[in-house]
Amino acid sequence: MRALSDKTGFTLIELLVTVLIIAVLAGAAMSVWGAKPKRQGVQAAAREVYALLQDARFEAIRTKQSVTIRADGNNVVSSSDTNNDGSFEDRSLVEPPMDVILCSAIEDVHFTPKGALQDAAGQPTSLTITFGYKTCDGTNFRASVITNPIGFSELKYLPLN
Repeated sequence: MRALSDKTGFTLIELLVTVLIIAVLAGAAMSVWGAKPKRQGVQAAAREVYALLQDARFEAIRTKQSVTIRADGNNVVSSSDTNNDGSFEDRSLVEPPMDVILCSAIEDVHFTPKGALQDAAGQPTSLTITFGYKTCDGTNFRASVITNPIGFSELKYLPLN
C-alpha cells in the first residue's frame, strides 16, 4: 500500500478556491458585457441615421432634387421625387433595434440640390436626432446625430449620467 503522502491531486479546499475565483471573474465579465448591448443598439441606430443623412445629402446634390428627412413613428425616413411625378418615394429607412427609441421630435426637413438643410418653409435649419435605450430621460446611454444648416453631420455619444 502507498503512504498517504504519495497521493497526487488537489484538495477540496483548493478546488473550492479555484471555483470561487472563476465565479468572481465570470460575474465581473457579465456585468461589463451586460451594458454593451444597450450601448451598441443606441450607437448602431445613430450610425445608421448618420449614414442616411450623408446619403440623402449626396443624393440631393447628385440628382439636383430635394431629399426629405422625416420621422415615421420610431423610424427615420428619407424620401425624394425620383420619377419627377410630384410624389415622393421612400429611399431609405432607419428602424432602430428593439428597446431603442427615438427621443427627438423631427419636423420634416430637406436637403437642397446644393446640399444645405432647410425646413418646410425653405429656411436654413439644423437637425438633431437623438436615440435612447428604453427612455429619453437621461438615465440611460444616448446617441445623437447633429446636422448643421450647411448639411454637415456629426455623431455624439452621451454617456450615462
